[in-house]
Amino acid sequence: MDPIVEVVALFLGFLGWVLVGVALPNRYWKTSTVDGNVISTSTIYENPWMFCATNSTGVHNCQEFPSLLALNGYVQAFRAIMITSVVIGAFGLVMALLGIRCVAVSWYAFNITQNFFDPFYPGTSTTGDED
Repeated sequence: MDPIVEVVALFLGFLGWVLVGVALPNRYWKTSTVDGNVISTSTIYENPWMFCATNSTGVHNCQEFPSLLALNGYVQAFRAIMITSVVIGAFGLVMALLGIRCVAVSWYAFNITQNFFDPFYPGTSTTGDED
């Protein structure tokens, strides 16, 4: 595969992983506004982890969901899938980084350089007993 395609694929994988990590703790997944007079106007918003309310005076109140078992099944499944995607995405990025051809070449060059400057490295021999 072309090294440019490998690097672009690694970058896109990293970008997707970062976007999932940014979206996961975001508070504004679901938002609703209750309009009233100046004092009673409030905004209610929630995400998979908590729900919050803010009124027009700036009072902000957040509460986590009381029980994991009290949530709907789709919310529990969503939480599990999002956390799994972050973990597997991190593992996939490490494996992709190690699999890119330019990293393999750099690793090989590093080993050759280390062996060259090592005074105790015996070198390589093709037959084993040369005269």
